[in-house]
Amino acid sequence: MLNCDVGSGCDFVADGIQAGDFVRIGGLSFTVFAVTSVQIDLGTENNAAVRERFTGLTLVEAVLEHWAYGYAWEVTFTQQAGD
Repeated sequence: MLNCDVGSGCDFVADGIQAGDFVRIGGLSFTVFAVTSVQIDLGTENNAAVRERFTGLTLVEAVLEHWAYGYAWEVTFTQQAGD
């Protein structure tokens, strides 16, 4: 779970974060299980319906990367052209 200090002025919901979105924090990737204005409950990287714990170090003023709409792309290059 990620918490935002109440007095900090952040609002996860107003920032457009929704259940099912992909997020990355502290070098770790998750999906969003549930969200309120000051808390994000994390899901596993591959399944937002399965809760996950953030096991990284305690972070202060951390950057939360957010990919909306739940899309993720995996690209495999089968050959290289040129140098």
